[in-house]
Amino acid sequence: MTQRFIEIQSTDELAAFFGLDYKRLAAALYRTDASHRYHEFRIPKRSGGARTIHAPNRRIKALQRRLAGELDALYVPPPCVYGFVNGRGIRKNADVHAGRTFVFNVDLKEFFPSIHFGRVRGVFEKAPFHFTREVATVLAQLCCHQNGLPQGAPTSPVISNWICRGMDRELMALAKSSLATYTRYADDLTFSFTCSYRRLPGALVDVRGRKAETGDALQKIIENHRFKVNTDKVRLAGKSTRMEVTGLTVNEFPNVQRKYVRQVRSMLYAWREHGLPDAEREFNEKYDRGHRPSGRPKSFTAVVAGKLAYLLDVRGAENPTYNRLAAEYNRLVGEQGDHLPLAPPGPLERDLMGLQAMRKGKAHAKQYENIVESLLTQLLSPSLENPQNQVRINGGRKIVDITLDNHATSGFFHYIALNYNAPHIIVECKNYSGDPANPELDQLVGRFAQNRGRVGILVCRSFGSAAKKKRFLERCRDTANAGNGFVIALDDTDMALLVEERLRYGEKQSYRLLMERFKALVM
Repeated sequence: MTQRFIEIQSTDELAAFFGLDYKRLAAALYRTDASHRYHEFRIPKRSGGARTIHAPNRRIKALQRRLAGELDALYVPPPCVYGFVNGRGIRKNADVHAGRTFVFNVDLKEFFPSIHFGRVRGVFEKAPFHFTREVATVLAQLCCHQNGLPQGAPTSPVISNWICRGMDRELMALAKSSLATYTRYADDLTFSFTCSYRRLPGALVDVRGRKAETGDALQKIIENHRFKVNTDKVRLAGKSTRMEVTGLTVNEFPNVQRKYVRQVRSMLYAWREHGLPDAEREFNEKYDRGHRPSGRPKSFTAVVAGKLAYLLDVRGAENPTYNRLAAEYNRLVGEQGDHLPLAPPGPLERDLMGLQAMRKGKAHAKQYENIVESLLTQLLSPSLENPQNQVRINGGRKIVDITLDNHATSGFFHYIALNYNAPHIIVECKNYSGDPANPELDQLVGRFAQNRGRVGILVCRSFGSAAKKKRFLERCRDTANAGNGFVIALDDTDMALLVEERLRYGEKQSYRLLMERFKALVM
């Protein structure tokens, strides 16, 4: 159909393409009152405020969908465009910028409304369409509302990509000359860098003031293409802060924010503890403020399934967090609904699930110790090898739960072996129902010696709260500052993060969490 679309030369042929005569097409576009062509409503933004949506009526939407299909088929996306393109998306857009030293986010202000009728008509008058002024005018009328692209019309996303072709070419060239990477997802422009802060290219990012701003060359290109920068959403982030691209963190790899996982976990908890009807009612009454044309409440199961599907897309089928939450969803939905896909758990996932399911207390201390040894052996190999349990020291008067020999030749464990006396790593396991405190810390420090080393790991179930965890980590720092050795404290949540990193990177993992904990001890 694409060739037939391009060959349209008159408004009658255009109407015939849509399966109408021109009189009926004109009536739909020109003789129907604007208030009947579009339904206006507002939805809350995650960042605050509200977004105005103009949803076309059924007849206009059908015409727009037909046109959008043709425009999608003809649009050849450059490598920088990830929004509204089949086979690309939020995850792949974030992937491009993962692991960089700096990410620079720029948002275009009033993106869709700023693409006015004349600009849209101009697209249809130029290559590859070359439509007559009359045909281009009718198509622009179909795509526009209130002299701009309406947010809510099927044609607006692809039209915006057509409009941005020239800007994308120029920004790719500017990024290349600045040794940066550029992508665009709708109105979100992202540049990432591998250089130091002092070498950030001034053409792209101006860091002379207290807040990073768009560089002169970048600002000029954006303005030349008749867009404006939303200065409130310009942000430069480095590795020491949370770097985000289209809502995903990219410090190491694309990932959802932790609050997203907590929200899904809370929804599953409400479903499990209070039942589906009550959970659905509370969700619709308290948390869902979105517009629903049907007036019917949202399906709670559909919302949870959608959130888990997004988590699957971002983290992958092997992710233990996704599999754990998806398994809970499948159990709750039972035989009445569709189940989410699950990956068969590997040894790491099985051990992690066993750890998280294990009851606390002395009665299960040995079992806990065994599963911690299995997890650490898999997580820390090949840097740490030869695990040994219940090693007697000091003439048999003391027992070390686990010791691991430090065989690292590079990376984090090699660094601490060279600089902080760590030929072995000593591990103490605490399967307590309460929080660890000074006695547990002193017990591990008492196992340190010149021949065994002065670096250890204390593994516990939980610190009780974020505040208590912070205080315990401060005690570990005080112990290091007093010259008594270096203790890296980990709980179940930390173990899950280490497993996730291992599953994603294999033996190439950087042990970022361990490095951050150790850095806090020595800084």
